Amino acid sequence: MIKRTSIIALLSIALLSTLIASPPSWTPITGTQYSMILNADILLDGETFSGEGENIAAAFGPGGENDCRSIGIWYPDYDGFWYFTIRGNINYETISFRIYNETDDEIYLSEDTVDFINNTTIGSGSTPHPISFTSPVSALPAPENVTISINPELNFLKISWDHVPEADFYNVYWSDTPDINSGTYLGQTISTNWTQSGIPISNKFFWVTSVTNPIPASQDSNFVPNSSE
Repeated sequence: MIKRTSIIALLSIALLSTLIASPPSWTPITGTQYSMILNADILLDGETFSGEGENIAAAFGPGGENDCRSIGIWYPDYDGFWYFTIRGNINYETISFRIYNETDDEIYLSEDTVDFINNTTIGSGSTPHPISFTSPVSALPAPENVTISINPELNFLKISWDHVPEADFYNVYWSDTPDINSGTYLGQTISTNWTQSGIPISNKFFWVTSVTNPIPASQDSNFVPNSSE
């Protein structure tokens, strides 16, 4: 280490978003004139999502969570299915679905939708219509203990960090300020260090992220500024 360096502690852990929950108080809207029936096979990560315990399944109109159109009723018949009486006033509205999972106290939103069409039935008890949900996957932790060694005469630096278990590779960035949005991507490495030359390294900030495919990258590691003295 030729020059003294300091580390600004800005470490954080990245999480993919889910809808933060406790048992929701979804209430279907009233005063509608039309209705349709949906018999659904709801799957969470490929497994049947049942109505046991406090589990809830609900249908929603274009207004989102404040536009509840039906609370599903769980029938254990056959392999188990959810029965919805979905209400509305306008045909061909897009109906989306949310579930509350008691096990992890989370609400999930499905990418599957149906069109609201008055006086129709989708699916049956023996052949319910599939609606799938996927649990969120957390990104890896940001790399820790990021340090930098600088050779100012050769305009050369080496950045090092601790290995992150399950990381497939690391992305390396630099900036004139400790600002994520102004960062410049330097490159990718499977190693736990990065050497850089050919750029002005005085008063620059450097950081890394850990990545495992196909999960998105972690948030930024500690920023490591070089101090020119």
